[in-house]
Amino acid sequence: MKLYKIYLSVLGIGYSPFAPGTCGSLIALPVSWLLTTKIGIFATASLIILLLLAGIIIANKLIDQNKDPSWIVMDEFCGQLLVLIFFEISLLYYILSFILFRVFDILKPWPINLVDKRMKNSFGIFFDDILAAVYAILVIKLFNFII
Repeated sequence: MKLYKIYLSVLGIGYSPFAPGTCGSLIALPVSWLLTTKIGIFATASLIILLLLAGIIIANKLIDQNKDPSWIVMDEFCGQLLVLIFFEISLLYYILSFILFRVFDILKPWPINLVDKRMKNSFGIFFDDILAAVYAILVIKLFNFII
């Protein structure tokens, strides 16, 4: 397998026959725990930015501009990591962030749906997941505010 496919598929996880995007998000949970406990939140945030930028650049060189290949799951992986850096490490936050991120990524409420439909390029592949992460973060923050 070529290096770019290994990267964009998050070590081949994107080739899962069952829900590759969900698998890409799921693997981000233990990775997030490992990164935040070993290198800290700010280093993890910096790494997420680097992963996103590299993903956009690499995907731009190989994808058909009208497709979001299902094997590319680096976008889900980074989106899930992004949600997790905003909250303390706890089982509750990990479960909530996973469920909410996947719901927003799959249902694509406004304006995520516009990004998904109109931005048919590598930036669009990653940006809709960034927006799904922002939605998940906002819902959890609202939940925390209410409780």
